[in-house]
Amino acid sequence: MSNTINAPLNMHIELKADELKAKRIAWEEGAYKRSNEELYELLEDCLTFFNDLRGNVSKCKALNAYLKDKGIQFNESASLATRVVRAVFDSNFQKRAYGYARVITIAADEKPANVSMGDFITKRGGIEELRRTKQNGKTPTEQREENIAFAKQQFETADALVPAYNNNASAIEFSDGAEHKLFVAIVRREADGSYSIVHETNAVGVVNAALAQAGKENSAEASNKAANEKRAQDEADGEADLAAAVDAAQKLAA
Repeated sequence: MSNTINAPLNMHIELKADELKAKRIAWEEGAYKRSNEELYELLEDCLTFFNDLRGNVSKCKALNAYLKDKGIQFNESASLATRVVRAVFDSNFQKRAYGYARVITIAADEKPANVSMGDFITKRGGIEELRRTKQNGKTPTEQREENIAFAKQQFETADALVPAYNNNASAIEFSDGAEHKLFVAIVRREADGSYSIVHETNAVGVVNAALAQAGKENSAEASNKAANEKRAQDEADGEADLAAAVDAAQKLAA
């Protein structure tokens, strides 16, 4: 009944929403798309400028002199890419300067010569995703996926923290196409020190969040262990080399 009564109002809202949606689509396919294409072309030119300056002390000094002469503020320790962005975009794009500089820096090392800047940026998820790329070359999303994969692989064969047992009250079900049989349990520690499972879920988002955290912690632990083992091996090798050198010197002296 209410829908019938409000039919004119509903029609008005529908027409207005459709009108605005059409304008949004026109903007995306027109001015917005052209704006992005022009920005990517400009960043490509910035990359060419960056590569021309890179490693050339005289040209870098000249760039600094230009910035100072134009009154464009920059830190002496700022990266070359940041200084290039300052020179081109001035201070009007201060909040975007770091993102543009990251794009230029990453593209300088990773963009193939036969790939346009527009295609490179689009394939890497856009300027914001490139901005968030860390020094190891991975975005937070990529690092999270790697952590999840690491945890899945590790938990397939990891020793159990407690002996295996049957839980007849469990309602967890896995589909025939599931790639693993991991789920999350909420565990309560009792007053006597024992543990009780009070809830369990195999909701994908919850399980992945737990796996991402576990992978982050365990991969860091594995890296530290490997580094310590390498350091111990290097020390042992050093001692063995020293002992061999001393032995050889003693034989020569004899």
